[in-house]
Amino acid sequence: MNFFEYRLALWRQEHVIAKLEEYDPNPNPDPEGGFTSSYYTDLDHSWRKLDQIHSKYYEHKAKMAAVPLPSRSDGSMYDRIEWDYPIPYEPILYLSENGIKHVKAQLWEANKQAREKVTYWFGIIVGIIGALTGLVSAWKG
Repeated sequence: MNFFEYRLALWRQEHVIAKLEEYDPNPNPDPEGGFTSSYYTDLDHSWRKLDQIHSKYYEHKAKMAAVPLPSRSDGSMYDRIEWDYPIPYEPILYLSENGIKHVKAQLWEANKQAREKVTYWFGIIVGIIGALTGLVSAWKG
């Protein structure tokens, strides 16, 4: 998932959430109340879908930067969606807020190391060009 796909998916999901929040069936919901319960379940799944989009994007960025992801068995780094529908689906794991912070920190560190390589060689090249310019001006002068 590249940046543009990520932003488009976020935009779409945020509009879905905005539509759901626009129509609040009952400000004081009864959890056993059928439609109201379904509304809040849909709203919860929409928010979790938003978290899944963030997770998918950062997992892709980590994969492209060759940064290791946290272990899937670490409960603090991943959240899980358990389905309670009549047909049981496989639980979905996605990066939690802590997991995304961890991956962002690792991505920042990997990018920092790449920047340091460039700035190291940039300084050397600028120094050589400056020295050559000085030699040329000394020979012509």
